[in-house]
Amino acid sequence: MKPSSEFRKNLCDFLMGQGNVRFPDIPDNIGTQSENAKLWLKSVCEGVSEHTKIQAARGIRLIDKGELIIRNVDKAAEDDRVEKHSDIHPLLSSITLLKGCGPQTAEKFSNAGIFTIYDLLSCHPVEYRDLRKVLKINEIQEGVFCCLCVTVTKRSMFSGKLFADASDETGVIKLNWFRTWPALAKQVIPGQTIYISGRCTVRGTFKTFSHPDVSIERPHYFFIRYSGETTGNLIKRFVSQAIEFASNSQAETLPDYILKERSLWAVADSLKYIHNPPEDISLDDIRQLARGYHSSQKRFAYEELLQIQLTMLSRKKAVTEVEGPVINTGSVHSFLNLLPFKLTNGQNKALLEILKDISSGKIMNRLLQGDVGSGKTAVAIGACIVTALSGYQAAFMVPTTILATQQMDTFTRIAEQLNLKCAILTGDTPSPVRKSILAMLEGGAIDILIGTHSLIQQNVLFQDLALAVIDEQHRFGVSQRATLRTKSGFGNCHLLVMTATPIPRSLALTAYGDLEISIIDELPPGRNPVETVVIKTKKEKKQLVNKLNDYLSKGEKIFIVVPLIDTGEEKDRPDIHIIHRFFSENLPEARSALLHGRMSNHEKNETIQNFRDGLLNMVVATTVIEVGMDIPDASIIVIIESDRFGLAQLHQLRGRVGRKSGSEAFCYLLVSEKPTADGLERLEIMKTCSNGFELSEEDLRMRGAGDILGTKQSGIMALKFGSLIHHREILELAREDAQKILTRDPQLQSQPFLRQKTIDLSLREIFGAESG
Repeated sequence: MKPSSEFRKNLCDFLMGQGNVRFPDIPDNIGTQSENAKLWLKSVCEGVSEHTKIQAARGIRLIDKGELIIRNVDKAAEDDRVEKHSDIHPLLSSITLLKGCGPQTAEKFSNAGIFTIYDLLSCHPVEYRDLRKVLKINEIQEGVFCCLCVTVTKRSMFSGKLFADASDETGVIKLNWFRTWPALAKQVIPGQTIYISGRCTVRGTFKTFSHPDVSIERPHYFFIRYSGETTGNLIKRFVSQAIEFASNSQAETLPDYILKERSLWAVADSLKYIHNPPEDISLDDIRQLARGYHSSQKRFAYEELLQIQLTMLSRKKAVTEVEGPVINTGSVHSFLNLLPFKLTNGQNKALLEILKDISSGKIMNRLLQGDVGSGKTAVAIGACIVTALSGYQAAFMVPTTILATQQMDTFTRIAEQLNLKCAILTGDTPSPVRKSILAMLEGGAIDILIGTHSLIQQNVLFQDLALAVIDEQHRFGVSQRATLRTKSGFGNCHLLVMTATPIPRSLALTAYGDLEISIIDELPPGRNPVETVVIKTKKEKKQLVNKLNDYLSKGEKIFIVVPLIDTGEEKDRPDIHIIHRFFSENLPEARSALLHGRMSNHEKNETIQNFRDGLLNMVVATTVIEVGMDIPDASIIVIIESDRFGLAQLHQLRGRVGRKSGSEAFCYLLVSEKPTADGLERLEIMKTCSNGFELSEEDLRMRGAGDILGTKQSGIMALKFGSLIHHREILELAREDAQKILTRDPQLQSQPFLRQKTIDLSLREIFGAESG
């Protein structure tokens, strides 16, 4: 193997090994062809603190882009960098192997993310149309796709446009092309018999086809359309060659025993059927293809989900082999004795799972999830306290300053009684205070550090970081989590991540398949479900105002949530100032204030404290209160234009009230002026369902995985064939089979295609969502 390929392979081995393979030595004759490559080489050689898996991934990417090369090698080695035939798997060979695909065409393909023959064949059709029956003009129906054989009787051209009349023995039609090209002009000439396919519009007595497909020969039995006009036409040009290449190579992408056990189609047979359906295909099979549910397509859904599971399980297995700090968990009773409440069975179970992990001598990699108000934070605090009492440091990272301040107060109440030192670090921390905190942190004088993204800045150094907790982890990117972990003097520390709302099982297996999962499946005793009411009419809204005034007169506290700080271009929608003015004028009992993201952190914290202390009894806020806002005696929440929010967000907002055992709480969902059908459906679901796990499944069905995870998390989740909604059974099989494959071959040495795809997925997760 040539030097550049060998170095790339070593980086791939390290990435796959997840710590079991030493980071490769840098060749003496390495060359850089870009500023990015120079920075990469400098960071590696100087030992700049960066997660080594990310460094390896960046190196692989730079080699593949030709920015990192080996100097002083012969022409053959240089050509290896862009060789056409893949030495990994035939289908991973360059598309430039295909006849007629030169540098310019390859560049067009690359702009669409198509580099290999497999990439090309993975661009499945987005539309199938049956052209096996050629209709007469008197048989066509308006708006229904059809194929006709007609003779051109008249033609006119001007300003790049072409208009024609055509007929058969049953009638006449008009043909319009508002953009023409030479080949079309040669086909559409008077007296020429042509085949056209498209949809007809009827205006009066005229039947017209605009921009129909046209050919002299009878078209293929099916019209197949690919996504994107330019890319779709390119795929059409080369797909037949690519299918022939796949068939001739006889190369499979899945293990033979998996194909047999799961009754899956061979890769070449699947590709041929998808891109070139047989003439005798049934109408039912065509419909299945059009919907993406045919067996030939399910094979690729399975393969894609299998690749993700292999990636996640490889990572999960590797973590279990990495040594970590051993935490003495005997002090947990000191923490439990200080709590003003008793943990639920679900909390106890989750805490015991965490304590078992951090005392095992191996790195913990765990996800903690539960419904809103189930007490996830109490469990995480317990883990941090036990870690600190064992002589180590803990970090607790949250996405907002408001949440950091609130958690600091909670931690301090317990930590002070155990002689533990807590500190908070955010973007608002004054410079002198920051310097003091950083010095104390590095010297080991701070036991638990709470903060925002500030925790991952380069100058934040711990003496003995053993546990990192990340709350609302979907708000943080992969590299941000990795950076926090590597601040440990051990090279890696225990990691506990928490989600704001429950995650559907299919999503958890896919996006978080590399983590152990703890679930808190119950709420603290005495919690009553929040009564949810949908407000649609003006009469109902007027009645609500009177109710709110009654609530305030009885000493209740109210949240009013508004989606907009200001209307901007949406002048017909209410903003936070309009809503605040309205309720202030119509609720005599209200002592109110605003709370939104444009306020300074000092102003926000002051408003929250005044609300908590009773100086305010109503806060008109944006969704800054969505997560973590803990005002136990708040009992009413009104959400303006609630149909514009997703289910998870609505459930989070509803969770801001009713947090006091035994108290009644109400959530009023006000409908906007022009609600959508989906929006109204969400509100009906909210009205009847209070279980966060059930709502998460509905949210996945309605919004999809990407919206639930957020852009920072969805790099690995850009599913092309698989669906977390329609392919749940396939996902479970893929998980099971991935475990079998890795048991037989932990490094996937006998499955080079799957090995390469797991590496690609790791690269996509690191770079896809964060850097394009």
